Amino acid sequence: MAGDLKTPKDYRLVNGIYLSPADQDELDHTLSELIGWNCIQRRNLAMLYAIKNGADIIALVDDDNIPLDNWGTRVYIGEEVEVTEFLCQDQAFDPIGAAGELNLWHRGFPLELIATREYSQKQKTTLKATIQANFWNGDPDIDAICRMEHRPSVTFDGRNFPFTSNFKSSIFRLLSFSIRWEDGRYLGSLLRASQRSCSNFW
Repeated sequence: MAGDLKTPKDYRLVNGIYLSPADQDELDHTLSELIGWNCIQRRNLAMLYAIKNGADIIALVDDDNIPLDNWGTRVYIGEEVEVTEFLCQDQAFDPIGAAGELNLWHRGFPLELIATREYSQKQKTTLKATIQANFWNGDPDIDAICRMEHRPSVTFDGRNFPFTSNFKSSIFRLLSFSIRWEDGRYLGSLLRASQRSCSNFW
């Protein structure tokens, strides 16, 4: 866990490793300076620490999300997994609709494409999972307009998972909520430090 300048000076983490601002600066001063302070991107230093210490899997959970009791029991990273593959022909793929919530759409999904979302074309396929993005119940990470209009409280149907999209050039936005990925994808996936409102993965 990477602290920040707002973190209490006497903070201690039970069952984990806490990196104080001084620890982070010692770990990589240049990266620390580039990221700056008082922003979520400080977690890059925690990821870097995990990489340097040989972590097999890195999982990220934002502090406004509470993992369910079964969180971490279905880790597909490194495994051959049978998934539903949606054959997306549009410029962007909305995973919220693919998960069965057709009245909602993901934050960042282009509004002009909502009416043309198409999920009927799909097939079963087997792939090796290198990135896993879990969903979250309750108030999901949806578009602000969608949230104001629907004020949803969602419980996603686990039978709709896991899934992927075949259209590699489409935008499939991977959230920092409960993301896991294996070695080899770490360094290209660090959180962007310059865009406060786009701090997730694209």
